[in-house]
Amino acid sequence: MIVLVTDSSALLTREEAREWGVRVVPLSYAVAGRPFLETYSGENGDFLTLLSKGQPAHTSQPAPGVYLSVFDEITRQGGEVLCLTISSRLSGAYGSAMAAARELSDRNITVFDSRTAGGGLFLMVQQAAMMVKEGLSVSEIVEKLYELRDKIFIAFSVSDLTPLHQGGRVGRIRQSINTILNNRPLFLCRDGAIASDGIARGKTAQQDYLFYRVPSGARQVIVHHAGKESNTALELAARLRAAHPKAKVSVRLLGPVLTIHLGLSALCVVWL
Repeated sequence: MIVLVTDSSALLTREEAREWGVRVVPLSYAVAGRPFLETYSGENGDFLTLLSKGQPAHTSQPAPGVYLSVFDEITRQGGEVLCLTISSRLSGAYGSAMAAARELSDRNITVFDSRTAGGGLFLMVQQAAMMVKEGLSVSEIVEKLYELRDKIFIAFSVSDLTPLHQGGRVGRIRQSINTILNNRPLFLCRDGAIASDGIARGKTAQQDYLFYRVPSGARQVIVHHAGKESNTALELAARLRAAHPKAKVSVRLLGPVLTIHLGLSALCVVWL
């Protein structure tokens, strides 16, 4: 029996995790020194109000011991673990999971670096769960996950670069960007890392950029927001549904960990 494991950045609801048979390992965060565990999507309390107060916030990956406990429990019950983590270029979760797998090297444990996050990881876990139900082996699923990794794309924009700078996520971007005059920096998640893709002049241009990024062959699209751009996210989703009638388009709120790194103004589109 294959048991999927992922982290809370995949933004699964409790019902989705139950239906797909996925164990979710929580990422952690702290606001003004007060620690929290990120849990299932929709079950993280009023974190948006908490983060809107502007208090210092930071995140951290699960310790190897957290993965060790989950892997040990699954394998002792006869399960085979396939763990999909947030991109190793964005978090240390992959390293923690690998360290735990090495501790249990005699067990059937495979750790896969998704090279994505948020809705991208959600789509990858969703597809992996379908493959498990189809009866594919772990090696067959991993082979297909490598192919899938090249078919999942993320574009996003923010109106404030401060959270990305504070988290060090834009330290390798060479292009100088400013957010004055209603400029909205544009980014891609490329090969598991964040890359600059220019600037939109105002909210309309920002939405247009994200809208036109989604190609005609998209099968599934997720629009993410972090609170401040909820109305824009709904408008963007409506445009995408009209333009891509065969695609499944959904709107999902980012969790606290990704919101801390992207900021409350984040607006993202993910497509398969």
